[in-house]
Amino acid sequence: MLSITNDSLRLLGHAFYPSPLQFKKNNANNLSTVVTFSTNFVLSIISKYPDLGGHGLAFILTSTKEPKDCRANQYLGLPNVTGKTESSSWILAVEFDIVQNPDFQDINDNHVRIDISSLISNISEPAAYYNSTRKEDYYNNSIILQSGNPIQVWVDYKS
Repeated sequence: MLSITNDSLRLLGHAFYPSPLQFKKNNANNLSTVVTFSTNFVLSIISKYPDLGGHGLAFILTSTKEPKDCRANQYLGLPNVTGKTESSSWILAVEFDIVQNPDFQDINDNHVRIDISSLISNISEPAAYYNSTRKEDYYNNSIILQSGNPIQVWVDYKS
């Protein structure tokens, strides 16, 4: 079990995998391609003041263990960038966000978003899961991210 922050105000926490992972490989033509990856983990968001919320958590892929200009609160420990950045500091983030922030075009106060080197999301959906693998049987089950309950998360990318 890993606790990234405690109940201190404006606290920022990071946890990184101890060794670099290779997400690109060269093919027979010496062209670089991104590899398929999958990970899963369990998270639990417990707000000190449940009626007021908190901020949430972001799963990130980045080229460095020391991203610059990271901020707490609504920034979820991500750098304060809203546009394209240098390739050496690109970040892919999957946010589990429990605050609606109009500055970042949040859809509600209980959503999952994908950010690519920007705090303005590429895609955002209300927090939910589906109980079937067959598309025709999908049934959307809403979940409350800040319930304090364990939530199993899968992050899959198929190149």
